[in-house]
Amino acid sequence: QWTPDSDKTFVKGLTDSISKTLGYDGIVLAQKGNFLLIGSTSGMLEKEDLQGLVLGGSEKSAAITDNSFTGSALISKISQDHGFGLFSLLASSSAQKIAPGTKIILEKKRVAKAKKELPQEDSPASSDKPAAAAPAL
Repeated sequence: QWTPDSDKTFVKGLTDSISKTLGYDGIVLAQKGNFLLIGSTSGMLEKEDLQGLVLGGSEKSAAITDNSFTGSALISKISQDHGFGLFSLLASSSAQKIAPGTKIILEKKRVAKAKKELPQEDSPASSDKPAAAAPAL
């Protein structure tokens, strides 16, 4: 009687809970050159201009429960169909082979959107306080 479409709220809650418990958003299914096939959920993959981080050496772990894994590559989504996404490697620590089963963390929100929501400060000319100096790099 129960099918995945019968209660979309329940299914989304279940997949969100599983993803949070496992500590990752997708896995590498295959690699061909600079392209990766990623398995995830449709909800995770629906965002335009989606990017993700490959967790190097995570292919043998069932869950990511600590900070013992580091990012080994940055990926960007090219296309998606249901729970499958085609990604390209943007940057990696080396021209490496990424093993099937390697875990992926996908971005959760856009930084540009967060910056737009920040309150605007008064311009330095209209403020009684002097403008702060930019930090030295």
